[in-house]
Amino acid sequence: MMIARRWKRLFLASVLASLAIFPIAQSAAGTPVAVRIEGSARTLFDGTVTVLDCAITDTDGKEHVFSNAAVCALAAAAEEAQFTTDFQDFGFGLFLKRVAGDDTPSDFSQSWNFWANDDPASVGLDAYTVATGDRLLVAFAPYPGMPLRVTVPASVTAGVPASFLVEK
Repeated sequence: MMIARRWKRLFLASVLASLAIFPIAQSAAGTPVAVRIEGSARTLFDGTVTVLDCAITDTDGKEHVFSNAAVCALAAAAEEAQFTTDFQDFGFGLFLKRVAGDDTPSDFSQSWNFWANDDPASVGLDAYTVATGDRLLVAFAPYPGMPLRVTVPASVTAGVPASFLVEK
């Protein structure tokens, strides 16, 4: 009876210890997500990045540290595609002001919009926690922007009608 209790305690302790270690190992490996960044005239990035912890310096020079956030996916894409970004801190979160040459004008007639898994994000890039398999879209457009999804056949033959689907 005493041995059975000890076994149970050891088993529980090892399970709890492995649960405590598992998230650390997951975050150290990063989270793979698909990222597409559409500028006003061209696609700046379209690929998969591994999201790790990151530090973003805002336009006032203050550093903000994030863990597993969409803003880190943007930072990884920017590093890979070699473009720059500017974030402005309005006190309630970071605002994506500029990516490459597309800068939000003072009247905010165009700005950087953010969608997660084909839905408008309800939080900013700095507050959205990514999960494996997420699809993130950041696009420079009038507010509210409306991305289109275009589905095309894998191949087409000249002279044979083909169907294309365009969705909001």
